[in-house]
Amino acid sequence: MPKKQKIAEGLDRELVDKFAVPWERQDPEVFVGRSEELEIVELNCRRAVELCREGKKTAGHTIVFQGAPGAGKSMLLSQLVKLWEGKEEYPQFLPVSAAVLRDDTKLALEIIKKIAPGEEKRFRQNIIATGTTSGSIPGIASEEVSATRETKAEVAFFAVLKDLMPPAEWNRSLCILVDEIQNIGEDHRNCLELLHLGEHGLPIVPIYAGLADSVSALAKAGVSRLLIDNVRTIGALGLEECGAYVKQMLGLCRIPVTSDELNELAAGIAKSSEGWPQHLITETAALFWGIKRADYVWAGVDFSAVEKRAAIYREDSYRSRRSKEMKDQRCLVAAVMAAVPAIGMYQDVIHEIIERTARSDSPSWRLPKGMDSEMFLTHLLHQGALQPDRSDKWSCPIPSLRTWLIDQAPEVQSESRTS
Repeated sequence: MPKKQKIAEGLDRELVDKFAVPWERQDPEVFVGRSEELEIVELNCRRAVELCREGKKTAGHTIVFQGAPGAGKSMLLSQLVKLWEGKEEYPQFLPVSAAVLRDDTKLALEIIKKIAPGEEKRFRQNIIATGTTSGSIPGIASEEVSATRETKAEVAFFAVLKDLMPPAEWNRSLCILVDEIQNIGEDHRNCLELLHLGEHGLPIVPIYAGLADSVSALAKAGVSRLLIDNVRTIGALGLEECGAYVKQMLGLCRIPVTSDELNELAAGIAKSSEGWPQHLITETAALFWGIKRADYVWAGVDFSAVEKRAAIYREDSYRSRRSKEMKDQRCLVAAVMAAVPAIGMYQDVIHEIIERTARSDSPSWRLPKGMDSEMFLTHLLHQGALQPDRSDKWSCPIPSLRTWLIDQAPEVQSESRTS
């Protein structure tokens, strides 16, 4: 830890108090990293506008950010909104829930309300005239369209939109932002396909965020052949990015530590957090807690207490990830976590689960009621314990979480925990 010194009177105590609480469910004050992901969004938005102006379909621009809980997927979507809001040189954006994607008319209506609110009434009138609504739209009675509905193509919703907003009038793209996309189902297929195939010829770019099986969920709902570069598994930040976060947070509070001290402190938090965004936020909060606890005097900060509090935050996050099924099957979970580095392909992990459950009659080794081995592996993925990388090799995205899960089953601790 850095040498101790007195904090200057210019320190912002209100910000220290604010940052001393781990607001991990809220957007952080500082955003670092993810430059490649932001570049991918920019590239797709620019290309979609080019195709629109050329009168071509704007297919293939679907972007997916997937990863374990706490990786910063939702944070990335929020950052796009912060970057673009109120700035005409950037793409337009429309955050919607997955529920809106069940009905293409509702989505088209939301788009009109976003980009051309003055045309909403005319859009409703055109929908009634064409009789193409497939759902219940406020202000459009279902009996008004029932007589002609079946004779119209579903893409007419976007044809109406295109009539109101011709391609020549689009000078920037519109990004549809959807979080928790892994929860989609078969009833989302129509809308998802329309967006992905881009037959409407409009510069609409779908950007989805969800857990590490989001691509599989999209494939089941008809969205396939995603561009390789457009699928990004969000994981740990680099040491430099973590260090930048700590430095910027301290800078906001005007804490005048020396460059060497700052580098040492930032490197320590980067290492202990393992670059995991959730832990980076909570461990930095522990530092501010320590500053507040020392009555805002740097010389009084007890860094050993800060480290203990950070460790508590980490363990609390692991406990929150550990479902009832993982608690009840603690030995099975620990054994799989211990074995995964050596047998990381999907079928190998499935085989390991089957083999382990066959070796013992103990409840902690059995599969949860109603689950088979594949369902159990998917459950571990949703809890953030395991996920595949781009080569389909499964591993734990946070090494300390793997260690912690193994430690919950002393019977399995003799298993190797080295990667």
